[in-house]
Amino acid sequence: MCPAEKRQPPGRPSHCHLGLVWLLSIAALLMATGCASLAPGLQGPPSTARAARPDTALGQLAAAASTDADLSGFRLMPDGRSAFDTRIQLARRAQDTLDLQYYQIHNDETGRYLLRTLRDAAQRGVRVRVLMDDMYTAGDDELLSAFAAHPNVELRLYNPFVAGRGQVLTRFLFALADFGRINRRMHNKLFIADGAMAVAGGRNIGNEYFGRNTNANFIDLDSFVTGAIVPRLQTLYDQFWNSPHVLPYRAIVPEDRPLAQLRQRFDELTSEANTPPPDPPPPNDPLGYG
Repeated sequence: MCPAEKRQPPGRPSHCHLGLVWLLSIAALLMATGCASLAPGLQGPPSTARAARPDTALGQLAAAASTDADLSGFRLMPDGRSAFDTRIQLARRAQDTLDLQYYQIHNDETGRYLLRTLRDAAQRGVRVRVLMDDMYTAGDDELLSAFAAHPNVELRLYNPFVAGRGQVLTRFLFALADFGRINRRMHNKLFIADGAMAVAGGRNIGNEYFGRNTNANFIDLDSFVTGAIVPRLQTLYDQFWNSPHVLPYRAIVPEDRPLAQLRQRFDELTSEANTPPPDPPPPNDPLGYG
């Protein structure tokens, strides 16, 4: 008998019992973390970016604007609304492929509006590849699973959390034995349309980055680019997309609901009632561009 039990009132658990329960809980958690590491063989098939085509609208615009195949064109975008509208317009005009890479895509009006625009592009036959870091996707599996259910959409996660995905705390608790892996994150922000034009910079996808959060005065900068730099950005994208640190979303979050049900759920989550469109950009941004 634990010495402390002699001093405990009848019916009250002793400190020894509580300590034993705590130790058993820790042991169970550590055993669970061993099951929460990535299993081998989950990596998706490799794929590569597509070069700009002369028969796409964006490809034609890029070619018309180029005076030298070795040069690149850059336009800074300090205004958040203009920066988001640029992404939306690229997605709407894409005819072949869209490649996105982001540290965060928030489950808010901005994030859902972009995902719906990407889904619309996929329905037109555009190949849509989306690569997200998995750090801040806790609780977003309902939205992401519904998005990934559409044809021509492929969603992958960088260094994903395998278990306890609903909450940040449980994610890290189940990943304690795999901390060396999950501590490595992907902060890239890249948007490539039809291999012809791209947006790169500091903005993730969320309300505060594009002037839709009235409680935040967030300042950042993007570049709208075309020319020789775009194929180089595509090469960098493919290096991440085909990395062993990247896994298909379905390998982490399997889904047994019918595809039609998931797609209907996506329509509900991204309806105008839940996802109102953004305000139009100003006629001129702070640099004087219209």
